Amino acid sequence: MNHAGVKSEMAYQEAKKMKEIKLDLEFAMLDNGLAVGNAKVVGNATTAREMASLATYLTENVSVGAGGAASAGTGADLLTAGTDRDLTEALLTTVLASCFTNGANPTLLAVSATNKGVVSGFTGGGTRYVDTDDKKLVNSIDVYVGDFHTLKVVPCRQLVGDNVYLIDPQYLAVADLRPLQSYDLAKTGDNFKREMIWETTLEVCSPAAHGLIADTNG
Repeated sequence: MNHAGVKSEMAYQEAKKMKEIKLDLEFAMLDNGLAVGNAKVVGNATTAREMASLATYLTENVSVGAGGAASAGTGADLLTAGTDRDLTEALLTTVLASCFTNGANPTLLAVSATNKGVVSGFTGGGTRYVDTDDKKLVNSIDVYVGDFHTLKVVPCRQLVGDNVYLIDPQYLAVADLRPLQSYDLAKTGDNFKREMIWETTLEVCSPAAHGLIADTNG
């Protein structure tokens, strides 16, 4: 039944579930909660298919902790975890220099909540200030301007804290086999049911267009 303020309870529940599915997809693309990434699974009649996460495609512009190693870039293998270290501006600058050398132009810096605070603590060449008109202390970095690139700093709830991504959105895509859709199922008495289907995967158009700082204490 429709509750007060809700024109259609079915449409409302559909919208909620579609948002949930999109968040699940973002979580899967960004390593499925695993610091070493999620390898692809071809699947068969009894095994569900799984898409590879972003970390498993990146072989260049990758910084790992001691003992760690980037994946082979096929999507079928994982990162080798290294010793955790703090995210530093020097690490970011090193990966940005690698991106520049390899012709990459990332524009987004995707970080966990913890690493967002770390980035805001970078000293760089900037000066913190107080806006006396609004009585606000500005103590956050939302755009990082480096020697090679300008990055929008984006905190991401779906990102495992160990990994920091430098992303060029032009070279990432959602490749649909069947777009997100819903349709009616058979009605049982007063029970209305709908099913949602989305067959899609992460398309990494150019692995060298992106960067990764792994094994951070984020």
